[in-house]
Amino acid sequence: MVFHGRPSKACAECRQRRTRCDLSKPSCSQCIRAKRTCPGYREGLIIHDESQTLSTKYSGGSEQNKSPRSSRNSSVFSDDESTSSIARSYDDSRLERDIEPQAGFYPLTSPPGISAEDQATTFFFGNYVSSRNMLNTCGNYQYLPTIYSNQPVGTALRQVIAAIGLAGLANFWKAPNIMAQANRAYSIALQTVNVSLGKIEEAKSDQTVVTIMLLAQYENNTTNGTRSMKAWTEHILGATALMKLRGKNSLSNPLGRNIFVHLRQGLISSCVQRHCAVPKSIVELAKYSLQFETPVEAASTRLGLIISEYTVIRTSMEHIKGLDDSRKIVAALWELDIKYLDWAQNLPPEFVITQVPVPAAARGKEVWGQHYNKYTSIFITSIWNNYNCARALCNELLRHQVSSLLHWSGPLDPHEIETEQGPVTFETILPITISTISALANDIFASVPFFLSDSQQEAPRVLAGNLVLWPLYLAAQTSTATVEIQRWAAGRLRYIAETMGIRQAAPPYAGFAREAQLVDSVAGEAMVEAM
Repeated sequence: MVFHGRPSKACAECRQRRTRCDLSKPSCSQCIRAKRTCPGYREGLIIHDESQTLSTKYSGGSEQNKSPRSSRNSSVFSDDESTSSIARSYDDSRLERDIEPQAGFYPLTSPPGISAEDQATTFFFGNYVSSRNMLNTCGNYQYLPTIYSNQPVGTALRQVIAAIGLAGLANFWKAPNIMAQANRAYSIALQTVNVSLGKIEEAKSDQTVVTIMLLAQYENNTTNGTRSMKAWTEHILGATALMKLRGKNSLSNPLGRNIFVHLRQGLISSCVQRHCAVPKSIVELAKYSLQFETPVEAASTRLGLIISEYTVIRTSMEHIKGLDDSRKIVAALWELDIKYLDWAQNLPPEFVITQVPVPAAARGKEVWGQHYNKYTSIFITSIWNNYNCARALCNELLRHQVSSLLHWSGPLDPHEIETEQGPVTFETILPITISTISALANDIFASVPFFLSDSQQEAPRVLAGNLVLWPLYLAAQTSTATVEIQRWAAGRLRYIAETMGIRQAAPPYAGFAREAQLVDSVAGEAMVEAM
């Protein structure tokens, strides 16, 4: 006999709709309110015939009955002129995920009365949303409780949150059968949101935009490498198209601004990765939102605007034709680095950093160097790391360009650039970039204990792991990083992958043995979560 857990006492209609049943007789209030016939309540004991299951289990074989794959949707965007600017369909191949249970594993067993979806939702909110009233300035999901409290939650949003929660449970327990449930929930969310995209008002809604960003999060959590980056980018670009439709009116309330901030961070990361400029429409929306923001929020927005300038410079490099163009790039990057420095020197008091000395005997796998940094908030820490990553990319590119000019310039070519502060020689710039890169990377290393410490209870551990993962990877791949630093970083990334179930942490620490070019592929990948 196999105990399946205590059956739910709810009526069949409430069980099917997963609504709370008050068990009233002769009809529950949910059925009365919906004007439907209540089927009554089942017995507390249900007998299941497990003969075939046990026979299959102990015979060592399994003949799985393959259910049909999810049917493909045709283009989900309307041909209507109002949605023509976003008339593209998500890749239907994402609905082709393997969603069948694997032999040797058994379905997720829920505690009495709690569905798998509810467990997964609890897991998501427990790991991605803090219970504290925290900042919404660095691409986090703190706005979700507001949606759940003030709006009827649609199927797409419920299913994608359940998918991420189930994927987290599957990664933690290493259970493919739970991952199959996650893929199924993902497919339902994707199909449902595709239908919403054909209706202009639904497409512009808070929940549609948030659902698409969560679909991107699911791709990050469940796949790795090029496939993950491609799928993540497609989702971000889709949400960006919807944000353009929403326009300035969506920024007049805190929820709309928080959703925009979250999307803006992802879009900037995508543009850095793809070497393309942040769309002017998004830059203008960011500038417009400044009037509504607190000093801390405005600091985050101003940093995003500086990084947007970097994407413009990086895009212009596709058209370099000679040494004169290279000098212009060097001058632009030098001026941009000054803007980064000015940003760091004019911040609200919440951005104060306290250095905590670490005795030599206490240094090891958790701390690199002689101290670690302590901050007023884990999200303030994340904004600082956004700065560290972005400025490191700028200086890596500057170092690369200056080194090339010193190598290819002739004796009569000028070895300097004109700036607002006067001429600056390449020989002066090069060592400054190297020391700057080293200092920025060390600041990232010094932030790691604050994210990963067991005593850091401000934010959920998975959220903290996601926030530090890519900044740590980028810092370990800078031109100044030593083999010893990379080994230490690999250990921390392994810790994130194995204890938090974040699959994206595994390829980075495994990839340290391979040579990487920071100014290209690594830079793009690192900015995805760093922002």
